[in-house]
Amino acid sequence: MRYLNYTSAILTGLLSVSTTLSAQNVRPIYDARLDLKPTSSSTEEVNWLKNQVLPNARRHWQEQDHCEEGFSIMDVATGAFTQAKATQKAYLYQYCEIRRGVSNNGIAIVENKHVVADVMYEGSWNSALGALPDINHNGLSEILITDNFTGQGYSHGGISLVELASNRIKKLGYIQVSESNCGAVEQGGMMTAYKLYVTPATTPIFYRETFKQSCDTNDQWQKVGKRERVSLDKDETEYFLETE
Repeated sequence: MRYLNYTSAILTGLLSVSTTLSAQNVRPIYDARLDLKPTSSSTEEVNWLKNQVLPNARRHWQEQDHCEEGFSIMDVATGAFTQAKATQKAYLYQYCEIRRGVSNNGIAIVENKHVVADVMYEGSWNSALGALPDINHNGLSEILITDNFTGQGYSHGGISLVELASNRIKKLGYIQVSESNCGAVEQGGMMTAYKLYVTPATTPIFYRETFKQSCDTNDQWQKVGKRERVSLDKDETEYFLETE
């Protein structure tokens, strides 16, 4: 039984590509075939951030009696998230797990040892995040958040794109990036993974390539069809933003 494992570290290699893929300046931003590890945090970072964000998280989620506190940092990314040209870190943290595969999470934006923004939302317990290189030309790094849900042998993953602009959450959209039935069928199961691209613009244009792999063999991923233009779905997640 195999499942796709994808984390924000996928972005590290993809976003370092400085050459364009075509005359349209199409850039890769996510590849669900890759299996990489999230950025780790030191014990000092974990303890410092825990002290900074737990009071807010406790107040926000205090009415959920099934939310047992269990703080952890899941991933870290660097960018200019709330102010152009700033040097900031985005820490993705889990406050508590509320049911199988679902947790109350947060994204703390830190600059010069200050939490300048704290975003809280309900998401996947094994989420990850990454920083995009300002795909809409407003000077801010967009935040890419992954999710991955598994049940009854099926799994699917997706990514949400958000931006912290003018002290509010701007939701760019959501798109599925993987699916698998490997745990639901004895033979003939398939995994599907998508590679996502973008052409930066005031209104970014997105593209997706499709790859498939058998659950029963160690064959290489096989590309299916050509790269096609796609539209992001509406992001149904409810985000709550606090700023200093």
